[in-house]
Amino acid sequence: MENWRDIPGYEGRYLVSSQGQVRSLLTNKILRAVVEATGYVSVCLKDARGGQRTHLVHLLVLRAFIGLRPADQETRHLNGIRTDNRLVENLRYGTRVENRADRARHGHDGKGADNPNVKLSTDAVAAIRRQFAERGYKRGAYTRLAEQYGVTSRQISYIVKNQSWLH
Repeated sequence: MENWRDIPGYEGRYLVSSQGQVRSLLTNKILRAVVEATGYVSVCLKDARGGQRTHLVHLLVLRAFIGLRPADQETRHLNGIRTDNRLVENLRYGTRVENRADRARHGHDGKGADNPNVKLSTDAVAAIRRQFAERGYKRGAYTRLAEQYGVTSRQISYIVKNQSWLH
């Protein structure tokens, strides 16, 4: 059953449902939600003075139904689907440890080649370490490897010194 509540700070203007929908009380219409580049769903709300602000829907649902997020907790999507903003089935506050465990369980931990922003593969990292071990440190070694693999010399340094790609 879908329940509706006022959105804190927008009382009398907008409602949010336990199913993750947002309704304008001015037009009595469900707002069009947008999926952000991060994968989370957002809506744009107008305050009483006409100012607009974008809000993540999962945060609106949790604030309206559960309350403010405790300082030592994070928001969690239990099933790992960032667009699923159903309160009972999917949204909770939890510790950082719980949130990271959720992400790992759903394959969203973003380590190494699983990170969507990564430029190197696991094989490339192994090759960089192997090349550096075989040739040793010589002037410009980081720079040459960086140019070869299309990353910064700082990243090469982190890889060689085992400060990144530790998994």
